[in-house]
Amino acid sequence: MKTSLGMIGGVPGKGLYFVGSCDDSLIYLDPHLVQTPVNTFNLSRELDSFHCQDLRLINRQKLDPSIAFAFYIKNLT
Repeated sequence: MKTSLGMIGGVPGKGLYFVGSCDDSLIYLDPHLVQTPVNTFNLSRELDSFHCQDLRLINRQKLDPSIAFAFYIKNLT
């Protein structure tokens, strides 16, 4: 959907941000993982740090039903 921003939750004691799917698994980002600050003066050298080095998947069968869906609403009228 054009208005979908994704969904978050799904695992007890942990909040994951789901961004896609692959077969029976969901692709997710862990918003609790942090990185060291980037040097904005040499940003072109730091661009690789903005990308995940590995693909994180979780099987749909392991999801907890406590999931929140996010949608973008540009205008209420």
